[in-house]
Amino acid sequence: DPATEPALPIRSRRSLQTFDIFDTLIARRCIEARQIFDEVEARTGLVGFAAARIEAEAQIQHREYTLADIYGGLRRSLSLAEQAAEELMRTEVLIELENVVPIAGQIRELPQEAVLITDMYLPVPVIREMLRRAGIAHDYPILIAAHGKAGGEVWRHLAAQGFQCVHVGDNVSSDVRVARACGMRARLTRVATPSAFERFLLARGAPAAARALRAARLQTVAVGVPEWLYRLQFELNLPFLLTSAIDLLHKASASGSRKVLFASR
Repeated sequence: DPATEPALPIRSRRSLQTFDIFDTLIARRCIEARQIFDEVEARTGLVGFAAARIEAEAQIQHREYTLADIYGGLRRSLSLAEQAAEELMRTEVLIELENVVPIAGQIRELPQEAVLITDMYLPVPVIREMLRRAGIAHDYPILIAAHGKAGGEVWRHLAAQGFQCVHVGDNVSSDVRVARACGMRARLTRVATPSAFERFLLARGAPAAARALRAARLQTVAVGVPEWLYRLQFELNLPFLLTSAIDLLHKASASGSRKVLFASR
């Protein structure tokens, strides 16, 4: 019980490198979890699924819970047969796997002895498959709970076991503030957050372009170029080329042009 384990003094602890998983090592191509539920509804034709899925999770967020617990609530709220609920759950997992985007820069920082920590409802085998699809073949230890980081239990437990974590994560509260309050060192990463131009595309009704641009950015590692030049490419040059290409396609379509000629010097 982490609540009854006395923590060792910080100076006597061993250093342990830990990483968050979602939006730190891997991201969703669709960006928001809600889009996963919307896609399940679209594929299955079950009207109202997305809203019911969100409500079912909200009903049990006060305690530890898993994906199976969420779907137990969905069975009752939507009056589903057990087989139908299981099929919906498999569809959600499938769409999660399809949406995996590796965050290449963070993955390159992973040492072999790292431990992965996540507050998540998905089962560990699914998370391992997501990591494998992102190119992470090593079976890192995974500490998983619904509120382990956010509530501080996982940090207190590791402190009591003699570890001081050097943690990397995207959540300013659970990955940084709570971890530091428990004596850990922590660094915030916001690389998975849509850039200004990606947010511009999302707000202007071009989500597919925004998601494609973000996925390309996350999968690219700045090697051999300054960080400022890497940011310039994705925040200015590539958006300019993308919008120019879209504009050109629209003009060609409007004029009935089937060929476009380019000239350069």
